[in-house]
Amino acid sequence: MPALIALDLVMRIYSEAIEPTRLATHGRDWWLQVQEELSEVVAAKLNKEAGEFIEWWHHDWSQFNDTPTRAAGRIRRAAAKLIG
Repeated sequence: MPALIALDLVMRIYSEAIEPTRLATHGRDWWLQVQEELSEVVAAKLNKEAGEFIEWWHHDWSQFNDTPTRAAGRIRRAAAKLIG
């Protein structure tokens, strides 16, 4: 497992890349789980590999015309922008 990204930064990355309105609707335990998975996504070598860590996040990615790989790419771009 890679080093965990700081929780406040995880929340900012998730908000920018996935869902801006989610910050206030989930408790700390949910965010700790996202912290682990998002850290894996950022550390992955390829977007396809990164997408495998978050496949379960939505039961039907196609409903939003999205895929785990595309979402992983957005997460990785947001992390690069916010982390440097």
